Order: sequence, then C-alpha cells, then structure tokens
Amino acid sequence: LEMKVYINLTAEQGAMYEQTVKDLMQRMQKLEGMERKGAILGALTQLKQLCDHPMLLSKEAELAENMTQSEDGREALVQRSAKLERLVAMVDELRDEGDSCLIFTQYVGMGRMLADVLSKQRGEPVFYLNGSTPKQERDRMIERFQAADSDGPSIFVLSLKAGGVGLN
Repeated sequence: LEMKVYINLTAEQGAMYEQTVKDLMQRMQKLEGMERKGAILGALTQLKQLCDHPMLLSKEAELAENMTQSEDGREALVQRSAKLERLVAMVDELRDEGDSCLIFTQYVGMGRMLADVLSKQRGEPVFYLNGSTPKQERDRMIERFQAADSDGPSIFVLSLKAGGVGLN
C-alpha cells in the first residue's frame, strides 16, 4: 500500500529553508565549475535534512535523545517537524490496529531520532538498523521482526542503504 501525504513545513523549517536557499544564491555568485556543483549538492542535502527535522541541519541531533525522556520534551521535539508529527500519528494508527511497520530514512540522525521518539511515545521497543549494525545483530532483528508469533518489536526503522533487502 502506497499513499502520498503532502505536508507543509513548520514556521521554523520554512525560515531555515529560505535562509539556506538565500545563502546558496549568494555563494553561487562567487563560485564556478565543480565548486558550484558541490555547493548545490551540499545545499540539496541540507534542504532534505531540514525537511525531515531542523535538528539535523543544526547538528542538534545528539540532544534529541535527551528531549525524548520527558513527554513535554518529546512533544516539543515532534512539533518542530511537520513530517515527524505526521509520521508519529501514522505509526499510532497502525499500531493501534495491530499492524507492524517499516520506516525507511536516508539519514542516520533521523533514524536514531525516529527510533527513540517512537519507542518512548508508544512504550514499546523499536528496532533500528543502519550501515553500522553488525550482520549478526541485523539478522537477529530481521528474524524477530518477521516471526509471526513473536512478541518482539513491531516497529522497524531502517536506513535506506542498509535495510532494503528481504523485509517488505
């Protein structure tokens, strides 16, 4: 089942997006050739991260884990990203129906944030797999997630590069 959901940026995300584009346009006047292409690719990466969560762009991702410890901190963290807010609501809907879910992300920082927020929000374990997950641990997580009679985690957050095989 595939469903497209369009989400507007929060005010914070919108302001940061605009500033990133403005900064890029100023840099373009001074750069040429490969430097120019590199700056554009770098800005695109920043904009994609910003659309996930502003903490990824501001390098605050390490603080996210501390924020999820309290309900108020978690709520503040979630409200800073329209995408994260919608994703939490979608996972709540799925889990309340008894369904499992796979969540793919391109960025390790976002993956950690998702796993931490969802685990605390739902009060249930969440698997998180990325490129640094050892093969033995990866295989164990996949086996537990796929076991029909398992009481193991029903939410699995995966990096795109590490988690695309044999799960969906």
